[in-house]
Order: sequence, then C-alpha cells, then structure tokens
Amino acid sequence: MMAELTNVIRVFISSKQREFVEERQGMTEIVRRLPLLAADAAEEWAPGRDSIEATFLARVRAAPIYVGLFGRVYSSATAREYETAVENPHREVLTYVKRCDQVEAPLEELIQRFDNPREGNTVKRFDTWADLKPAFEQHLWSAVHRMIESYLALAAPAPVARGSGVTARRWQHEREHLLALGLPGADDAAQARTWADTLRRMYPAAPS
Repeated sequence: MMAELTNVIRVFISSKQREFVEERQGMTEIVRRLPLLAADAAEEWAPGRDSIEATFLARVRAAPIYVGLFGRVYSSATAREYETAVENPHREVLTYVKRCDQVEAPLEELIQRFDNPREGNTVKRFDTWADLKPAFEQHLWSAVHRMIESYLALAAPAPVARGSGVTARRWQHEREHLLALGLPGADDAAQARTWADTLRRMYPAAPS
C-alpha cells in the first residue's frame, strides 16, 4: 500500500538506482531543505503489498514534479515512469542526462525525445553531481513558480458558457489535468489560493 505524504508537494525521483546513487542522495537532500517539498524516492519506501510497477506508477501520478536521471543503462521501469509522467501536460518534468559512452540503444532513442520542444521538458546534460547540483536547485524553484500559476488557475471561477461552449470545455479539460497532479489543496478554490500565496512568500525568486 502506498504511504501517503500529505500537505507537501511530491518530487518523484526516477532512475536506475545503482547508476545514480550519489545524484539521488544529493537530490533528496536538496528537496528536504526546500519548504513544502518532499522527495519521493524508492530507497525510503516501506514494503507494500501492491505490485512494484503499480506502486511506482501510482506515485509518479501523485507527484506534481517528476525528476528523471538517465545515463548509460536502459531500464524499462524507468522509461515507463517517464511515459507516465508526461501523460499530464501540467506536470513539471525535469530530465537530466549524464554524458556517457556506449549508451544502450533503447535509452538513446528515449533521450532523443527530451530535446523535442513539444515534450515540454526541462533538460540538462551533466558530467558529475557537482556539475548538476546548482542547476537542479534552480530548476526546482522555477518549477514551483510555475505551480503557483497552476494554483491560481484552480482558484479561478469557471468561465461563463457562451456560444459553442468551447472555452468552458477547454477550462474543464485543463482543470481535470491540474486536479490529477496531486497538488495539496487543489480541489478547494480557497485552499488553492492559500497555497499560491504561501508558495509566493516562500519562493520569492529563483536562486542565482
């Protein structure tokens, strides 16, 4: 059964675990230092009765922020987590590619997608964790600032239906995606506005 993290914004960290031990530990430490964020990393999960794949994918869908680390080794589970993350166009998808020789072919094909602007990802190539660390923290702050806009959209009233009703349908479709992100307080307009105001106070500007 999936352990719940309440009243926090989940940051799901996805990778081939043995390939990115230092990076995963460093990312988890950074997330823990930032207000209202919580790292969701497999190393810290309690054993559950659900299947491993079902558990992982459920946690991806419950995380407004997805972080993917990719290097040399292809993992079908990690690829599936990425595919699940991008199902929702409003999820923050932060992808990091470690420069490696002899990247496995299926992973090379997946990596090629990251530079496609239609994927809407934040993408960075890196050599070491020291190289990646400052960029990762900046990316998290920027992701939170974009989430403030999501909260404000959730707090806004429904548009007045006119004519064909296309605007209302578009608003409803976008709202369904936002509600599915796992943002705490998203299903109540007053709470959504409170979260937006709180995040603005705690994240006044991205670190330089």
